[in-house]
Amino acid sequence: MQTLWKSGTNKAFRGSVAQLIIGLVGGLLGGAAVLTGMFGLVFVVALANIAAYVYFIMGITEMKKAAVGSTLEAATQRLYIAIIVAVVGVLIGLIPGGKFIAWIPSLASYILFWTGYAMIKNTAVDANAKLGGQKLCSAALLSLIGVVIALIPVVGAIVTLVLSIVAIVFTIQGWKALAQSNLE
Repeated sequence: MQTLWKSGTNKAFRGSVAQLIIGLVGGLLGGAAVLTGMFGLVFVVALANIAAYVYFIMGITEMKKAAVGSTLEAATQRLYIAIIVAVVGVLIGLIPGGKFIAWIPSLASYILFWTGYAMIKNTAVDANAKLGGQKLCSAALLSLIGVVIALIPVVGAIVTLVLSIVAIVFTIQGWKALAQSNLE
């Protein structure tokens, strides 16, 4: 099971970081696409985002299988659901006029990520897993705050950009720690 846990955390690490970076770039390019009429770019970014989520869920699926019967089983299930909700948000965002409605599943997914990572932080036995959960919980909280603040025109976009960059750093640190953890 330890090999499956390590493989899963490595895939989840790559998928999660890729998704955050694609989301950050997508947010920056989304404004440019609106101004220039290059809506095909938004579609390409959404597809890349979905691909990152697919890799992320592949990792979480392996982690779920490895965590059956452990203290981390419920946390991995919560993260699995969070990814599905996030993908639903991305797909709704592709529908013309669906961008605002997509905010609802996006917000819900960040709440699920935050609580899932908090569960890792609070229930893990391994010190690296606790540290990873703590960093990921902080990253998810920053992302959650960013999703809400993004609703404020101009200022919200700038604050969200800064929060997103910090969240990416915390996510990298968190998944690295989790990847070095032992499933106990």
